[in-house]
Amino acid sequence: MAARDPVPAASLTRGLQILELLANERDGLTHSDISRRLHLPKSSTTNLLRALAAHGYVRATTNRRYRLGLRLIELGNAVLRGVALRDVARPLLERVVEETGLTGHLAVLDGDEAVYVERVAPAGFIQMHTWVGRRMDTHCTSVGKALTAYLSAEELRSLVAARGLTRHTPKTITSLKRLVDDLALVRRRGYAVDDEENNVGVRCIAAPVVSRQGEAVAAVGLTGTVTQTTPERIPVVGEKLKRLARELARSLAS
Repeated sequence: MAARDPVPAASLTRGLQILELLANERDGLTHSDISRRLHLPKSSTTNLLRALAAHGYVRATTNRRYRLGLRLIELGNAVLRGVALRDVARPLLERVVEETGLTGHLAVLDGDEAVYVERVAPAGFIQMHTWVGRRMDTHCTSVGKALTAYLSAEELRSLVAARGLTRHTPKTITSLKRLVDDLALVRRRGYAVDDEENNVGVRCIAAPVVSRQGEAVAAVGLTGTVTQTTPERIPVVGEKLKRLARELARSLAS
């Protein structure tokens, strides 16, 4: 009786086992070696290696031995950059949070969502309901706008097509033209504003951390109530965040 194809979770586990096995073999392993050591049917081994190779996680050498692929180096570097980003950003956020009394955030773009990867809360009674790992729409959040302001027109259209422009409050931007105009303002001004567009009664300001290649690799933001972030105060907070973002960009590039 032929072996049944493994369920997706089992396939993932076996794929990871192959990567871990190859990580300890400097000269690589043959298809038969991998099948025998992991007690996998040859057909399953073939399918797994084919999938891993298609995504760059393994590669076959000229002598038909499998070794780890360069995609793993890219992922490893991304992890290291993420660790460095948080380590460098944390004290800078703490400083600006102490100066302003607002809640500080560090966010990155993950697919079509903005994700908080660091949060610094101020002392005091007013606390924003935010957390590390929170995922948000990009069209109605200041960090989301800061992260997408430097996307190409094609990239922005693809993001909007995939995610849509969901209305969260009466002030949410729900047309692509208005969003394009707002993102152009972000680039000119150097910071983004969420004026009760995601939550009623809450304003957020964020600045993009722009790499030497002209990409927004992260965004630093401050969040508060509408009484904490009056229209007159927004430019002052925005300039603080611009300086913080430039400092963070320099630190990451050094």
